[in-house]
Amino acid sequence: MWFFTFLLSCNSEQSTTTITSQSVEATHQQILEELPFEDTRDFERADQGFIATRKDPVIKNPDGSVAMDLSWFDFLKEDAPATVNPSLWRQSQLNSKHEFRRYRNEFTA
Repeated sequence: MWFFTFLLSCNSEQSTTTITSQSVEATHQQILEELPFEDTRDFERADQGFIATRKDPVIKNPDGSVAMDLSWFDFLKEDAPATVNPSLWRQSQLNSKHEFRRYRNEFTA
């Protein structure tokens, strides 16, 4: 009897996960439809003053071990999966830019 109870609980868990995934995907689709994702001015601003980027994306510790590999974030160049909030994905794309930039010093009275 306990075996059948176990099987039933596994089955209901799976359907709950499916329902949750569908709900999340529907919410993310709604976000895509409501927010102005076609507005790319943030990306244009992020690229202003671009000078260069690292040739080698691997940053090492003094002992030679990898401290950071900037290519770990290359997956963000793709479109967001349906299970990821598209607004957070977009923000992550902006944050993942690794480059040297020139900034203007402007003061206005």
